[in-house]
Amino acid sequence: MKKVLFGLVLVAFLMPMAVKAQTKATNHEVMPVTVCDSYEWINGETYTRDTAVVYLSGDTLYVLDLKVNHSSTITVSEPVEAGCSYAWGDSVYATNGTYTHTFTDGNGCDSTVTITLSIMDTAKIVIDTTVCKQFRWRGTLYTENGTFYDTVSASSATACDSTFKLTLTINTPDVSSIDTTVEGCNYAAFGATGNRILSEETIDTNRHILITANGACRDSVINIHLVVHKTQYVPRDTVSCGTFVWGNYSSEESSVDTLRAGKDIYGCDSLIVLNLTVKNDISVAIVGELDILTGASTTLKAECDQPATLTWNYNGQTSHDSTITLTNVQQNTDVSLTAATNEGCSRTTSVTVMASPYVGIDEIEQLGVVIYPNPTAARLMIESASAVEEIAIYNMAGQRVETLRNLGVRSTIDFANYNNGVYMLNFRMADGTATSKKVIVKK
Repeated sequence: MKKVLFGLVLVAFLMPMAVKAQTKATNHEVMPVTVCDSYEWINGETYTRDTAVVYLSGDTLYVLDLKVNHSSTITVSEPVEAGCSYAWGDSVYATNGTYTHTFTDGNGCDSTVTITLSIMDTAKIVIDTTVCKQFRWRGTLYTENGTFYDTVSASSATACDSTFKLTLTINTPDVSSIDTTVEGCNYAAFGATGNRILSEETIDTNRHILITANGACRDSVINIHLVVHKTQYVPRDTVSCGTFVWGNYSSEESSVDTLRAGKDIYGCDSLIVLNLTVKNDISVAIVGELDILTGASTTLKAECDQPATLTWNYNGQTSHDSTITLTNVQQNTDVSLTAATNEGCSRTTSVTVMASPYVGIDEIEQLGVVIYPNPTAARLMIESASAVEEIAIYNMAGQRVETLRNLGVRSTIDFANYNNGVYMLNFRMADGTATSKKVIVKK
């Protein structure tokens, strides 16, 4: 962990934290500075109080750790009495009057003192002041309440002795401590906009702040723990035959893409680096007569859009020829065909050869009614020259399953809830004719 010193005034603690994801830097530099009254920084801003400021220039993040000591102005309310003359600062005063002198305090800042001078035989200077934590006067550091005297002999300052009376009230700071943890994805930030700390790695930082106002003071320490969770990238090699589809993502070409897979336990993005290889897909179909009379034969042919190895499966048999012939078919027979390319892509299609004694019956009558698709997995479309008054649906056991009425010349039957199998549709038309159709339900 890297330690970074960061300070915020008490007001900043209560402001909402702001995050700018665009602020990133590869280097950072902490600049501790102690000044009097004000300080103009490299960002062109002038600051007049303790603060910590972040400024990005190029690829370097500068952090100003600023301590501002303020000049003080003291007006001595009681007249200063001096005998003969009074030496103060760089001057010697021999007449009554109001005089001002600027000293340098223990922090190196100006301390301006104004006195009213009354020349007497012996100078008596009274100072009554309230300060925070400590007070430095004429080279002495005071840290406790009390009345203190300092006598300057005539030989070194005035023609007569001068006595300083310092009545001092020291306010003890209220001590407070704030501990906070801030978590983020790829970076974490704490503080208000323009006065915050941001990091792309987990760090701990703390700041000691002394706030004074009218003699009252507060000594605060804030401990910040910035925890950074990194985005997880998961590599995945994928081979697809034809278009690859994953959620809203699809690709017809080999590529390397980064896909968002969701969020991890910390709420950060979890990403997949997809190394996709797309191979040529294959299309395969079975052509031939599928509705035959019981005991008849049929020849089925494989059709592929590219060279492939064929594998037929039917009645417990397999074949790798381009065609197969089913002879003396006594019952419905399922046939599947798998075509595999040299690139490793394959497709399987299936059909059912239907053997029925009804095939060929009333063909002339049935020319007035068209049904499709057949076989169907759900909806069956019906078109007829004459309006359909009634359709009675029977299973192969001769049981009536459903009766539909007043369907018009264009209608739909939903077979989604029907079991796989062969069903007979007996039509009664508005023109008085009747016909039958066989439909195969295959899901």
